[in-house]
Amino acid sequence: MVGVREALAQLIPSDKASLMYRSYDIIGDVAVVKLPYELDDYEKQVGEVIHKLHPHIRRVFRVVGTTEEIERNRELKLIWTESNLRGVNDGTIAENPGRTVYSEHGCKFVVDIRRVFFTPRLSHERMRIAKQVRPGEVIVNMFGGVGTYAIIMAKVCPKVEKIYTIDVNPVAHELADGNITLNRCSGKVVPILGDAKLVCKERLKGLCNRVVMPLPEYASSFLESAAAALREKDECVVNFYAEVSGKQIRKQVQQVIDETRKRIREYGVSLCEATEWRIVREVGARRYHVAIDLKVSK
Repeated sequence: MVGVREALAQLIPSDKASLMYRSYDIIGDVAVVKLPYELDDYEKQVGEVIHKLHPHIRRVFRVVGTTEEIERNRELKLIWTESNLRGVNDGTIAENPGRTVYSEHGCKFVVDIRRVFFTPRLSHERMRIAKQVRPGEVIVNMFGGVGTYAIIMAKVCPKVEKIYTIDVNPVAHELADGNITLNRCSGKVVPILGDAKLVCKERLKGLCNRVVMPLPEYASSFLESAAAALREKDECVVNFYAEVSGKQIRKQVQQVIDETRKRIREYGVSLCEATEWRIVREVGARRYHVAIDLKVSK
């Protein structure tokens, strides 16, 4: 199969095409790419090539900014649109060009990539966590986004008691609410709009026996609230995520585990053991997101 660099070299100088990053995200009928500045003048050609390689793609966006810390948005630029795209004239896509429908593990999710952070690269991780869920569990995802983790868990383990999915971004909350209905999980999955720190301490205090924390950059600052949500006198699970860097990954992960165990014990947890860890994905030069499964009890 022809790769993106090879295809791009048919439209622009080969020395420029060789700078194109090989990986990019396909989310429904939308593609999201990162480009080096040397390709600033070739955005349209990049879009055309992505569409040629993936004919169902109707819009191509370029990442032009960092991910916003609170609501997890990132600045995207629309660099290519299918010329005969239906919906442009009636305004639906013109008003919401980032909105698309994404399918994963038999579930469908409406996503607006301009207003909500979303990545398909966590597909394996979402299923890995879903397969851990047991009947009767009460779960909270502290950073729920459009509801992907929660809905997949509910589908994989239909006898789960309740799954709360929290997000501070109103658009993510609205989309999660709609996705819950779309996937027929109403009543089983409960979307909550708000700050996870406050929601876990106030509304969900002592209710959960699993806490999912898929925000590697900041999860450690939410440990107190995660501990507050855990049931007392029950064996619980915290699916914790962190970011590590360097050559000695195993050593770095062990340091994160040691620090996390120490901190969470300060919040009323008597037992905390790491049962498994894995690299989820590489996010930079020797920078990794890792998942750490913790068995805890209060």
